Amino acid sequence: MAGAPELTLRPFTSEDVDRLMAWETDSEVRRWMGGRFSSPGEARQWFLLVRKSRSRKVYVIQAGTAAIGYIVLENINYRAGSLEVRICIGDGGFRNRGFGQRAITSLLDMMRRKAAFKEVYLRVDPDNVRAIRCYEKCGFRKEGILRRSSNVAGDLLLMSCRLA
Repeated sequence: MAGAPELTLRPFTSEDVDRLMAWETDSEVRRWMGGRFSSPGEARQWFLLVRKSRSRKVYVIQAGTAAIGYIVLENINYRAGSLEVRICIGDGGFRNRGFGQRAITSLLDMMRRKAAFKEVYLRVDPDNVRAIRCYEKCGFRKEGILRRSSNVAGDLLLMSCRLA
C-alpha cells in the first residue's frame, strides 16, 4: 500500500487504557464488539488481569505513530496450539482502509513464527460483512454457526485459519 504508514503490533500498556475507553464509546465499536467497560476503573482492572494472564494477550495496532486499535488473543491453548483472536479498529478514520487486514496478516505471520501455534479462530457477527470479507482475505474459512442461547442475542459465525 503506497504511502500508507508502517503498521506494527505492540504490547498493550497501562497508558493505553484511556484510549481503549474512548474507542469503547464509538457507536460502530459498540455495535460489533459490544461495550465491555462501564468505567475507567473497570478497564484498568481488565488490564491488570490481562497482564497476569497466560491465556490472554493484547496488542495495540500502531499505524505510524498513531494507536488505531487493538487485537486480543484469547483462549490461548499452548498444548493444542490454538488461540482465539478479536480485532478492533477503534479510530474511525482508519476503518475501510485495509489496516484491519494488515494487522491480522501481521498477527498470523507472528503466530507462524511461533511454531507452537497451528490454528487461529474467531467468532464474528454474521451481519458484519466487512469483517468477514477481511478475515477471508487473510485466509480464514467459515466453519459454522454458533447458536446462542435464547437469553443472549444473536448467533455467531465461527471462522478459523490453519497456520501449518
